[in-house]
Amino acid sequence: MAGENTIDVSQYPDHFQILTKSFPGGTATDNTGPWFYCERDTVIDAAFAISEDADANLTFTLKHAPSGTVVGSATAITNAMAVTAADTVVTGTIDTANNLVPADSIVHVVVAGTADGAGEAASVQCRFRTRLK
Repeated sequence: MAGENTIDVSQYPDHFQILTKSFPGGTATDNTGPWFYCERDTVIDAAFAISEDADANLTFTLKHAPSGTVVGSATAITNAMAVTAADTVVTGTIDTANNLVPADSIVHVVVAGTADGAGEAASVQCRFRTRLK
């Protein structure tokens, strides 16, 4: 079956999507960095974190920065989400003054702290859209 020609981002109305980043056991503290690229203005509407172990020492924060900018200079989109109960979803607090990510920016997951256990696995999820209200 043949493929299709690509479509320029200006040719379709918008994205509504949920994206998940998983950290295999013991790797969460080594995985701060870029998560996804925003080709056009993007609104982060929700963020969640979950871990197989309760670990308030390990936090996950969503941040954004223009392409080519180091994560240390990124703007926070969420609070630092700490998973304090095993297998329980933690809902991040969205900073509505900073959740509009400008086009040509990168959303980062910033992991801080130290995992309590070497086998600890975690996931971060966000819901985003490109249709502005």
